[in-house]
Amino acid sequence: MSASIVCIAIVISIALGSAATSITSSVAEAGSPSTGELYAGTSNPGIVYRYTANSTWEAISPTLGYAVLSLLEYEGHLYAGTMSTSNPSGGVGQIYRHDRGTNWTLIGDNLDNQVSSLVVYQGSLYAGTAWKGMRLYKYTPSTTNCGIANWTREVNYTAWSGTRCLDVSHGYILMGDIYWDRIGHWDGLTFHPDQIQATGSCIYDFEEYGGYVYGAAYLGRMWRSPDGIHWNLTPGFEGSYDGCMWQVETFNGSLYMTYANGELRVSNVPDRGTLKYTAPDGIISMETDGANLYFGTGGEAGALYGSETAGIANIYSYDGTNVQLISGQDQFGAGVQVLVVVDKANSTTETQLHEASNDDPIANGGSITLGESVYDVATVTGLSDPDIDEPTGNVVFEYQYKLNSGDPWPAAWTGISTNGLSGGTATSGDFNPAEAGYYRFRAHYTGDSKYNESYSGLETELLSVAAISPPSPPPSVSSAPPFPNVYVGIGAALGAGILAYFLHRRLVTPNSL
Repeated sequence: MSASIVCIAIVISIALGSAATSITSSVAEAGSPSTGELYAGTSNPGIVYRYTANSTWEAISPTLGYAVLSLLEYEGHLYAGTMSTSNPSGGVGQIYRHDRGTNWTLIGDNLDNQVSSLVVYQGSLYAGTAWKGMRLYKYTPSTTNCGIANWTREVNYTAWSGTRCLDVSHGYILMGDIYWDRIGHWDGLTFHPDQIQATGSCIYDFEEYGGYVYGAAYLGRMWRSPDGIHWNLTPGFEGSYDGCMWQVETFNGSLYMTYANGELRVSNVPDRGTLKYTAPDGIISMETDGANLYFGTGGEAGALYGSETAGIANIYSYDGTNVQLISGQDQFGAGVQVLVVVDKANSTTETQLHEASNDDPIANGGSITLGESVYDVATVTGLSDPDIDEPTGNVVFEYQYKLNSGDPWPAAWTGISTNGLSGGTATSGDFNPAEAGYYRFRAHYTGDSKYNESYSGLETELLSVAAISPPSPPPSVSSAPPFPNVYVGIGAALGAGILAYFLHRRLVTPNSL
């Protein structure tokens, strides 16, 4: 069954740095992600923020409804699942796509009352919604129908109330119910209701740890399964514990849990573990990049009992030893509903050598003569989608040298110049080889906030440099003295003159002799 979506591909542009809100915090750089970018989705209002790693949080979206409940990167874009009002069952679920530049596009509308969770499964994007039954939608991009996407309803289990969380584990999409501690899985064809006991209230999060997949539940209960199908309450977590367990996350080899009472606890399960930190409000979101654990606080949106319209909305980082506030006090509306670290995209660097004297390209393995110069041009490409920003930043140009073709290349590289990208290309300074021999060149793109670094190929720019040929020697000269030849010439000329004289005399005065 397919959801009917009206053709309204709304594109919202934001002039970052002008219309966007920039919020300064007193954060040390130690709280920044080691890789990728850290994003936060908030409630009342629903805005997406990006941590810029220089002690600022930047609003990169307009208001996307009442709350941003889910964030996920898919094929280079950032997707946000939202709810439109504070009444969980009275609003409209929507999905926006961000081009990682300035534009947000509404690509999913009327997706039940709220889009609670997003997940990528077998190469496709899926959305879980509430409150019109346990539902799962599959995303199919479209270049027709005004560019609006198609969302196909794959699961429609109306015996349950709605989808609160999704996760991929053991080859399935795990689905947690928003009303009871009920858990099911979808195998790509069929939805299977596995944990059907109507106990507790809501499965908020899933996480794999120590051979099990765990489900965090209301009243502090926690379920676990060895295969994603068979579920039991985790020993020690059968009863309530100071209200809701919102999130579970694996970090530094242990399982971390957050609660509505503001506690951050760490456990090696089965035990309730050790208290690490108590925040001034409930910890409702959590994420890790491997080096740090990030968590956000405030009032939860889209819950069974209705949304909390106020709360202390802070964001913290934890490095395994210290907890650090990485935001200003209560600066994100009612609460930080979701945190996500988006890994950088891969880049590709290609290069081409040129003769400096005439700008002609030099084929790989070509040659020049000592005294001539070359320069290198690097082309850096990123994601193929033209709506996504191209790579920016710097390229370091380098070379290696060896005297003979059979010699090994040295381990070290020598720099030529560092140059900035413009329109996806960078040009090195001129390079004048100092010695005849063999050279190879490479370009190192150092990356930016969206793209990983990359290198050009090691054997794609080989160049031989020939020594200058010595000048040709002058013509050889005889060592014999020139004087005999001079005498012979003079004698011959003198004899010819005397003979001519007497012949003249005879012709003119024949009888004079």
